[in-house]
Amino acid sequence: MAPSMKKALIFLPFLTVAYVNGCETDADCTDDEVCVIQADGYYSQCINCDPTDFGEQCQYWSEQILEAAEVACGISNCSSKALACTTDDDCDGSDKCVIEADGNYAQCIDCDPDSFGQQCAYWSQAILEAAEEACGIDTCASQTPQCTTDEDCSSGNTTTCVTQSDGLYAQCIDCSEESFDTECIYWSDALLLAAQDSCDLICPTRCPNHTDEECPSGEVCAVEASGYYEQCVDCDEDSFQNECISWSDDMKAAAEAKCGLQCDSDTQKERK
Repeated sequence: MAPSMKKALIFLPFLTVAYVNGCETDADCTDDEVCVIQADGYYSQCINCDPTDFGEQCQYWSEQILEAAEVACGISNCSSKALACTTDDDCDGSDKCVIEADGNYAQCIDCDPDSFGQQCAYWSQAILEAAEEACGIDTCASQTPQCTTDEDCSSGNTTTCVTQSDGLYAQCIDCSEESFDTECIYWSDALLLAAQDSCDLICPTRCPNHTDEECPSGEVCAVEASGYYEQCVDCDEDSFQNECISWSDDMKAAAEAKCGLQCDSDTQKERK
């Protein structure tokens, strides 16, 4: 059962909304709930701090809202949130199982400096700190901002310097709607949220706050187990089967769980 949302804004392709607010204060929630707001201010929702209810619901939350909820409720761990790995044996090859300090999230990471440098720009600060310690690498070179002001952006139409709310990364972005819609599918949640705010646009295929309300009518938000990538998917059987052939294994697993469907490879081959 997914967590309830109150006063949630409905996201449709023609709307230009930068963030979703489920609540602003505890007064917007029921008597047994509190208003939890992410540190970056882009999303909030009403949450029940009863340990049993919290434990059942927290597995569905993004890392950002979980961190805020733990502080608001005084609960230090989400017991129902399954970890992608617990030891290095759960990972492929020489990858290491890196677990955040609070124990809420883990992922397999390649500690080869080149691979590490390419991937680390997309990690949260919590997993980055854990990965740097596990791999013995003390800085993420690819998280060096590409720009600090719009004046640093002069290539073609990429004239807007977009900075993540955590300040760890910035990138020059073309805020024309056509370019935005094409490029936004590749951005991390943190960069996408900042870009939507700066450009006053939304990415029609993404749901960076991990809520169904951000998706077009008839679609739902499927979030990969890592919590770092998501997209809107159509759970109609025909649409699902037509689309799932192009998804990564992680996205396929997330969409199958969300829609209660199985991506049928034989069906896909026939349709090809």
